[in-house]
Amino acid sequence: MSKPVAGQWYENLGTRQHCIAVNDISCVMQWNCGAFEIVYAEDYDDLKHLPDCTGWDWQPETFPQYWTTLDTTKNGFAFVVRTSEHEWHGVGYDGKHCPTTLSHWHTQGGPYRKRLTEAEALALLDKPQPAEDPEEWVEITDPEHVVRECDQFNPDKGHPEGGWTACCGSVGVKRGTRPHLGFRCRRKDLPKPAKRTVSVPKWLVVYDDGDMEILDRTWAPTGNVHRVGETTYEID
Repeated sequence: MSKPVAGQWYENLGTRQHCIAVNDISCVMQWNCGAFEIVYAEDYDDLKHLPDCTGWDWQPETFPQYWTTLDTTKNGFAFVVRTSEHEWHGVGYDGKHCPTTLSHWHTQGGPYRKRLTEAEALALLDKPQPAEDPEEWVEITDPEHVVRECDQFNPDKGHPEGGWTACCGSVGVKRGTRPHLGFRCRRKDLPKPAKRTVSVPKWLVVYDDGDMEILDRTWAPTGNVHRVGETTYEID
């Protein structure tokens, strides 16, 4: 490294030292215990400059660091992570880390951010929704629902916490025919939504040159056209 500067702090093979004086061939370093050491120019490569050091108690920055975001909207970041002196990136409310940004921390509002612990930062993320319990009992309200053996009914609809029993006498009837009863089933047994069906007319088109083509359209093509059926599609 270059010649040390008097008054600056250095690390010498892992030990912090304070530079007291410098001449053309050496420098005088002070140890924490008050002792002094002369370091010659040929050993300057063992010295590491600590430009931010302010004294014996100073500690270098450690990473990663967690900081508040300047954008408090839900479209912004939940917090930012500083991974080095000049590298940082945002973390979305879903916990996804955005690409690393290289910049001078001061120009990115560093002085206006609040330092967070890792736990404080993670607490800002959206909480995952708990998984639905397939064994949970859920109410059946669809009047078109056909009662099954796995369903239960409650004769006292106003007090659904008790009185549930098997639907032996109501199996096969529509729930809407028993409006005075409460019905329920396990979440895993909830009926799947019925698929809609759409029928589209099928047309045979005969062209002037004798070629023929079958088209599925809701409207009739022009020309020599014959309806020859329809195609039925299922829609989720």
